[in-house]
Amino acid sequence: MKPIILLTVLIFSSLSLARTVSDILSQYDTHKQIEFKAAQGNAQAQYDLGSLYGSNHPSSPYPFNQEKWFELNMRAADQGLAAAQHSYGLMESIYGLKKEAFKWYKKAAEQGHAESQSDLGHAYKFGIGTLRDDKEAVKWFRKAAEQGNVNAQYYLGLMYEDKDRVVLKDDKEAVKWFRKAAEQGHVNAQHTLGLKYVMGQGVLKNLSEAKYWIKKAYENLDADTSEVKSAKKIWNKFEMWKY
Repeated sequence: MKPIILLTVLIFSSLSLARTVSDILSQYDTHKQIEFKAAQGNAQAQYDLGSLYGSNHPSSPYPFNQEKWFELNMRAADQGLAAAQHSYGLMESIYGLKKEAFKWYKKAAEQGHAESQSDLGHAYKFGIGTLRDDKEAVKWFRKAAEQGNVNAQYYLGLMYEDKDRVVLKDDKEAVKWFRKAAEQGHVNAQHTLGLKYVMGQGVLKNLSEAKYWIKKAYENLDADTSEVKSAKKIWNKFEMWKY
């Protein structure tokens, strides 16, 4: 993979390191133990050490080092560690290497890595790094959704909602997955579920329920988003403060 400019790496590292530095360090006696295990070829330690080099967080015992981050992550990914494969796929995606990103997502997804399964479904849904394939999209969204991945639950709901997709349109099934995502705080799912209650699609029309979910979305969204503008219109049109 070609070098990425430092600013892009810093942005990526701040967004992608799901685990905190303390989470990583808590798995070892000392950070030197991570180094030792990584040097011995332990894939998890290589991934953890790479994550510390890429965290750019003041609590990390290592200064930010782009080259070491990439190298260690690649070593772990090449050994088959799913989390590292997903992370490497994200790196490739940021650089615009969509086919390479797809390859790494698929490797991790096939090992049951939920986030990779969701990203793979997204790639198939939109034809990113591969040919568009709705059946494959649904397959991978479902695998991730059943593991509780909130984005996959939302997108699986969209697949059942869209009559132009190869999946048989099923409003009840769409609502089922929107609800699961909404209950985890996914704001788009909350907004969409609220609309379902307004329109009576897949559920009985219920403006009290609609109010609950629209309000949830309204309170969680930034004022500039299209979703919150839609929520405001619905709120006013149906005078939801009455319910």
